[in-house]
Amino acid sequence: MSGNKFRFSLQSVLDLREYETEKARYFLAQAVSDRRAQEEAVRRAEERLRELNNNAPAAGEVDLQTLRQYDAFRQHARQLRDTARDQLDQYRQREDAARSNWVERRQAQESLETLHDGEKDQHEKKVAESEMAFLDEQAVMRYCRNDNNTSLL
Repeated sequence: MSGNKFRFSLQSVLDLREYETEKARYFLAQAVSDRRAQEEAVRRAEERLRELNNNAPAAGEVDLQTLRQYDAFRQHARQLRDTARDQLDQYRQREDAARSNWVERRQAQESLETLHDGEKDQHEKKVAESEMAFLDEQAVMRYCRNDNNTSLL
């Protein structure tokens, strides 16, 4: 004998929380990916600046125009590196915000899942008690019938 099917009273809220958690997880994954890409951009910018510094022309070997041009390249490379670092800081902040949002959403979902599990356990316990009561009633009825049949003979 099966009892009523279990229906969680806050299922629509739980579904919404699961959706929000999944969306927050997606945004966190995107933020991590963006941060990693920006870290690579910073690494390349620093490598470019290092190459320019290592390949600096000697002051006596070239004219003033070449030195100014080299200095302009180096200034530009330094500016690109600094911009990339600033962007990396912004990506890290975005990742931190996305992570804390995901944790918050996940905790809300977990609390509802705990409530769901508790309600389901209670439901299953009531169904089991109901089934046992039904089986006990059936056994008593059968005993009474058998007792009546033996007393008639």
